[in-house]
Amino acid sequence: MSTRCTIGHDEDYHLYEECFDTSNVYLQLDTKFEAELSVGSSDWRDTAAPNRVMLRVKMDVKVWRAIAEAWAKSEWGARPDRDYSKFAAEMPEWIEELAKKPT
Repeated sequence: MSTRCTIGHDEDYHLYEECFDTSNVYLQLDTKFEAELSVGSSDWRDTAAPNRVMLRVKMDVKVWRAIAEAWAKSEWGARPDRDYSKFAAEMPEWIEELAKKPT
């Protein structure tokens, strides 16, 4: 069973969250794009992070706009207070009623 919760998608990308992870979002690109991966800072002035991993992705602006719009329209995108919050699943009402009944 997947724990992915889709924020937005089309044939070029899938932007999603893992249901119990309120610290990260995930982007899967299913389109033609270019990527560059390097270890170490790309800025010679940045001596504090010599082992930083940098990923640069070049993609069509239409794909980026679709991703940005999907995020802006999502429930999480509209609620910054949800960032890094603890996962709190609400118990359905019928389960609460069962818990109240004597066994």
